[in-house]
Amino acid sequence: MRRGGAGWYAREMNLSQTQQASQAPQLPQTPHSPQAQIPPPSASASEAGRLRWLVWLVWPRADRVLVEQLRLVHANAPLSFLCADVVALLAVWVLAAAAGRVAIAGWIAAVVVFSALPVALARWFLRQADPLAGSARVATATVVLYAFYGAVWGALPWLTLDAAAPTEVALLIGFVAGMLAGGASFMAPVRGVFSSYCLLLLLPLALKLGLTGETAYVVLAAGVVISVVVSIAQASRVAGSYRAMIELRFANVELVERLRLESESAQRARAAAEAANRAKSKFLAAASHDLRQPVHAQGLFLEVLARSELNDEQRVVLTNARAAGTA
Repeated sequence: MRRGGAGWYAREMNLSQTQQASQAPQLPQTPHSPQAQIPPPSASASEAGRLRWLVWLVWPRADRVLVEQLRLVHANAPLSFLCADVVALLAVWVLAAAAGRVAIAGWIAAVVVFSALPVALARWFLRQADPLAGSARVATATVVLYAFYGAVWGALPWLTLDAAAPTEVALLIGFVAGMLAGGASFMAPVRGVFSSYCLLLLLPLALKLGLTGETAYVVLAAGVVISVVVSIAQASRVAGSYRAMIELRFANVELVERLRLESESAQRARAAAEAANRAKSKFLAAASHDLRQPVHAQGLFLEVLARSELNDEQRVVLTNARAAGTA
């Protein structure tokens, strides 16, 4: 009977739960409900991911890491552009005959102008008291100015390659390669700066070499295009490493500051606990003194009373009182 009763009770409970579940209202599946199916990523989202780099060139994200990246670039800009101007003078001296005096004079003037503008921007940026406020605009201006500077050097093959001797062509390619290496050494912290500079420096050279139609120059043009891809990829990795190091430095600074604040808080709590302990000791000492005074006075009174004439009953009471006082 017990087994049958238990089985009947279990069946009734299951039936009741089933009826309650069937009568419960069904909640609509909203886009935020867990039952709603998550839609696959749209084509517009993937296109936005592809255009992220181009959006960065127009309006990069302004944060303290970007400020430090710009500091690294602009701190090295004056010396780097001075060395680039010296290389430009050597290129003028070597390639003047192939380009013509007027063309090479206009080219060196453009080099001087477009090297002075980034230096002026660097000095202005490094003097700012709050560089974070305009760091996005400074990053965009830096990308644009360095792209123009790369384009000026990219115009040199178009001025000299047609009339240049093989030795001059080799020197021209050496100058361009040196400018690429020099740019990578100080532009790499900011991805967009070196990428724009590299594209406008090497692609005109590759296009000019390819248009000559000679097999050797066409192969050389393909090598230049490959070097563009490799250089930009390596620079992107370097920029990411710079950003990671800067973020780690900020994290370390915040950690040190947090530890300092926690240490100061612990020291204040320790000082407060020691002060409370001293106050407690003083209070207990004062309370013990105040409590012992009546007992001491009672002992003196009983001592005087013991020296007086007492009967036996009084002696018993006195003895009990003295025993209670010394307990």
